[in-house]
Amino acid sequence: MLTQRISPNPDADFLALVEMLRKTDVTITNVEMVFPGRGRMASTTMHGIPCGVEPGLLSEFEWLGIDIYGMGHNHATDYGVSGLVASIEALEARGLTYAGVGRTLQEARAPRYFDAPDCRVAYIAAGSSNARLCLAADPSVGDVGRPGTAPLRVQKPITSGRSGSTNCARSWRRQASMSLRRERLPLVFTFHILTRTSTMDLRREGLRSRA
Repeated sequence: MLTQRISPNPDADFLALVEMLRKTDVTITNVEMVFPGRGRMASTTMHGIPCGVEPGLLSEFEWLGIDIYGMGHNHATDYGVSGLVASIEALEARGLTYAGVGRTLQEARAPRYFDAPDCRVAYIAAGSSNARLCLAADPSVGDVGRPGTAPLRVQKPITSGRSGSTNCARSWRRQASMSLRRERLPLVFTFHILTRTSTMDLRREGLRSRA
């Protein structure tokens, strides 16, 4: 989350971290805020503190070397659907790749693609927190759909004790799998920083995915 410019920071360790981000094949971030622009008004259905900044701060993400922006989070509609649409337009105006939100549910669930020098990455984002209040919708009779996030609905049983914790984890996985089948949502695990080194390590261990 960025609320002010960080590019003027002269700290050597910080700049070394930035250089590492820039040198990766693909760098992905969960933005966890929106860019509603001027005249923004917080929604009555916000999740906690409304998180919104001026669209101009997107230049700081670009300076960091971010390639893909995950927008399927619980703050997506902190400034209503108009604030989300303004954020989508700000990302698109800069040609930035984002996922997890859209003007319709189909758009929000769609994979987005990023072409790196040596690979092509497909990215899908979804949110489980606050999903009910910022859920996107597809067009129906008489309306054009609703901007929002791609939802991931899960049920989280609560148990206590060591054995209960194990059973809870197993139950959670079963419930998540059932929810995904009902909603026809893909379950995706990603590394947020993909480096040439990690790719080499995977190949060395024989774990690299084969097309």
